[in-house]
Amino acid sequence: MRNFICLAVGISFILMFFSVNALAFAEITDPAAVSELKLNIVQDGKILVSTGIVNWANITVMAPQKTPTQTVITTQDIITNEIGSQYFNFFIENPPTPITYNSQSTVTVRSQRIKYLPDTYTIPEDILVFLEPTDTIQSDNAEIKALADSISKGVRSDFEKIALLSTWVTENIEYDLAYSTKAYDALWVLKNKVGVCSEFATLFIALARSQGIPTRYVSGWAYGENSWEPHAYAESYLGVWVPVDPTWNEVGHLDATHVKFSHQSSNEVSNRIKVSGMSVGVITWLEDNTELEILDFTEDEKQENYELIKSSEVLEAGDDAIIVLKFEPDEYKVVKLSLLPCAGAYSIADVDDIEKNVILSPGKETVVSWTVHINPSLDPNMIYTCPLTLNSRLLTRKSINLVVDTTTANKKTNTVLSLDVSSPVLVLGESQSVYAELRGTTGEDVIYAGVVLDDDVIEQTTIGDGTMKFTFTPKSAGEKEVIVYTSTGIVKTVEFEVIHTGDVVIDSVDMPDAMKIGEDGEAVVIVTNNRANSESMTLYVTADGMDSAEKLSFLGTKNVTVPLSFEEIGIKKIRFSIKGDDFEHSTTKQIEIFEVPVVDIMVTYDYETNEGIFTVVAKNYRADAVVVSIEGTELGFGSVLGEKTMREPIDIGAHTILVDYEDASGKEYSFEKDIVIKKDNIISRIIRAIVAFFSQIEVM
Repeated sequence: MRNFICLAVGISFILMFFSVNALAFAEITDPAAVSELKLNIVQDGKILVSTGIVNWANITVMAPQKTPTQTVITTQDIITNEIGSQYFNFFIENPPTPITYNSQSTVTVRSQRIKYLPDTYTIPEDILVFLEPTDTIQSDNAEIKALADSISKGVRSDFEKIALLSTWVTENIEYDLAYSTKAYDALWVLKNKVGVCSEFATLFIALARSQGIPTRYVSGWAYGENSWEPHAYAESYLGVWVPVDPTWNEVGHLDATHVKFSHQSSNEVSNRIKVSGMSVGVITWLEDNTELEILDFTEDEKQENYELIKSSEVLEAGDDAIIVLKFEPDEYKVVKLSLLPCAGAYSIADVDDIEKNVILSPGKETVVSWTVHINPSLDPNMIYTCPLTLNSRLLTRKSINLVVDTTTANKKTNTVLSLDVSSPVLVLGESQSVYAELRGTTGEDVIYAGVVLDDDVIEQTTIGDGTMKFTFTPKSAGEKEVIVYTSTGIVKTVEFEVIHTGDVVIDSVDMPDAMKIGEDGEAVVIVTNNRANSESMTLYVTADGMDSAEKLSFLGTKNVTVPLSFEEIGIKKIRFSIKGDDFEHSTTKQIEIFEVPVVDIMVTYDYETNEGIFTVVAKNYRADAVVVSIEGTELGFGSVLGEKTMREPIDIGAHTILVDYEDASGKEYSFEKDIVIKKDNIISRIIRAIVAFFSQIEVM
């Protein structure tokens, strides 16, 4: 059974009375094992309007969400808000007072299990809102960002990052029901390090968003030691939505006793009512009840396909040993492992760091080790057997026996182990060698020695004194610790550092210089990672009215296609940025967004000079490379917006004019226009004279 539960997940602006009834045909004793759960959920409430006449009331109430792992059957109307969260909608005309509402749902919840995460994916535009800071989730705060940077330093994937952030929150925030009546903001939680599930989720979301991971706040119900209680957790977007419950440190794998009722960008949760009427007084929410009745549930068997290994078959008083767990999971999750020493009249062994939170990824063998110290003050001439037991909510319980022999017949001489490394500082991609030198051994017994790495165990054997060499290639940068053990009861550590060389940069951006408004185009961003290993990063594209983000993980050079589209004309600057855990690089490009120009030409004639007056008119947008051709003569107008005029001698008579021009992208256009220049006559001369006369009169 879970050892704590959240009693409040947020605030309701006029919440006066809140209750939940839990009915169950059978008690759930291990919520973490529940893989499928069928519920009947009844929600009802009562709202009082103190005075006035209410013509209509519109009530929105958080509803069980329809998701890939949660099926909801209900007859009540459901609305979906702008961020995809679903609510019951009650529209009541001429309601009596108090106003009441009621809904009934049949909900089937299946456990969430993440077995695949893409290396490369685009963050959809409607999910980018879950990257933004809010008044209560201050992900842009320098202190929150610095903490998240330090927690996730050297991680190899975004799943590992959210797992480490959740683990930090679980281990460093104190759970206290005294804080269940209000939802506090992330900075308050970080400063005070106390709260309930709402505070755990709020701080985690702020940390995750500060690392460029879209994360949303989830409210609902969960099953704990007090049966059903309101609960809050989070979901992080890693190409798919990954559940994260930092209260219990469930990451990736979420049991079916989590019933989702809403998600939002902040931690303020409420049901709402709007009313219309005459002389409407105070609105008071008298009751807001939820009843959850368990109809059926199924539990998974705990996994048992793991191995426990001990470094020594027989130990002596004062010896040290290593216990290693090797496990290959089939899904992403965080599992809490506890290695408990034997209990009894004798204190035979102590275990360092009994509890460990371990991050698992499918298809990747996980290695976990514990150092065990044998009591140096055990009675002589005895043989002790001490079982060490592994406990976990997801793995079956197993034990491994340590045998401690304090009889003089098996007393060993003082074996000495000396350690050295080929280099205290490595460049990522280089191999490291650990040298283990044994001195002071006796007899011809086979002695085993080994090293425990992040995800591997390497073992060798020797007879008597000698030096063993263990060679391996670290898979990530950062400070490293390697545990070296021997079957003679020695455990020591050796440290070294792995550093990066090389850069991760945007080499170039191939994109058009101009695009038509509303047109779909693209930019090809060429990113190079010339480091030794694949690196995870986010490519951000920011422009006027257009923002996007894409997650990448690769080694070498990658071409990333970014869609472009703009709805306003003008010169736009687009910023392309890549960000990783220890690198950032950006470049800015410029693009002109235009409309297709509407071009026409007007021609008049100067009979005094025998010249045609050619006026090119360009509307909507600039026309480039405008050329007017007539009778083999070309008039180059250049760029035109508005009107531009040129003169050219032409003969009396009919002519065909050809107009060529380009839009801002260089696309060519052409049209012809026929004109007729008529012979001069007495009437036209009189008209020109009158016009010329009046043009010379100065108006006083």
